[in-house]
Amino acid sequence: MKKRIIQFIVLFVIISNIQAQRLDITIDSLRFRFQNEKPYDVYDYYRKGTSEFSKDNYKSLYYDTEMKNYLLKWLNQDQIIDYERDRHKKYLNGFDEESKTSFIESYISRVFKLNPDSIKADTNLWKLYADSAISSHAEKQKMRLLQKKEESKRDVLPDYLVMNCHAKIAYPEAYKIIKDWWYQYDKPTATDYGYFDDLFISLLLMNDPEAQSEFDKIVKRYVQTNGTAYKEDYGLGFIRSLRAVKNAYGLRKMIELLPVRVEVIGLSSMEGTSYDPLDYRMYGLLNYVFMSHGINTLGLFDDLDTMRKNSEEIVRLANQLIKELEEDEKYWMENMPFDYVPDIK
Repeated sequence: MKKRIIQFIVLFVIISNIQAQRLDITIDSLRFRFQNEKPYDVYDYYRKGTSEFSKDNYKSLYYDTEMKNYLLKWLNQDQIIDYERDRHKKYLNGFDEESKTSFIESYISRVFKLNPDSIKADTNLWKLYADSAISSHAEKQKMRLLQKKEESKRDVLPDYLVMNCHAKIAYPEAYKIIKDWWYQYDKPTATDYGYFDDLFISLLLMNDPEAQSEFDKIVKRYVQTNGTAYKEDYGLGFIRSLRAVKNAYGLRKMIELLPVRVEVIGLSSMEGTSYDPLDYRMYGLLNYVFMSHGINTLGLFDDLDTMRKNSEEIVRLANQLIKELEEDEKYWMENMPFDYVPDIK
């Protein structure tokens, strides 16, 4: 146990040092940037933030019409494609001088069948061709992504951080967009490695009944077989997904998984990879949620034996918190179009 505590302390110090170098993002700072920058330039700023918004922040965003209009642009695939084109331009412009010159010379020779040396003598003309070379290459990148979008490839989906933000705000419009994508990609639940799909996790955060039904089946079978029902290692998948789904539904699933004691990969150390019983990791998640809600857990989570001995009290506290979280969810749950069925051909 001492070894686990040392590992946790080391990890905490590393994370703290990383966060100290990151930005404190506020709703007002985001609003100002949206008013003055392109949507995905604002996202570049947002993802450098120190932490996710508070519960009250997400509720404020839900009722903030101006911010809603801005944030929904992060779910617009054309905005993503334009951002990738602009990012490609910046990448090409960032070449060292030798590489950039070679790239432009190749473009002039290949496209215009001209001698690059004759153009270099004229600075203005060289700049004209240089801009053309970079813009042309960036537009090809845009056309490639447009083709991917047409073919329903996942290359033009937003980052998980975008979907996670929208899942926690829970705009009905965002719910429909994410549900559309989930249907478009054949309603994925988990990958071959046992991790749960980002679209699926987002729908669980928004209490989508269909996604919950699928997750319920997986968890139930996993518990009944003590983690042996699937070829995939769902243990790590449960830990990763429930770190994100810390709502009332997620807490219920943490409780449901407590009887499973199959070992899953734990924290790594200089001595190699460690393994922990799944219930140890579920107790750890519950403890984290309790502390984030100001619940006193003194003496309940000292070590695994203590956690198991105090399981009834831990579950009682979890059920109490579940009721509170369900009350907190009512303002957006009552507006969710859960009867919506995407018409995906």
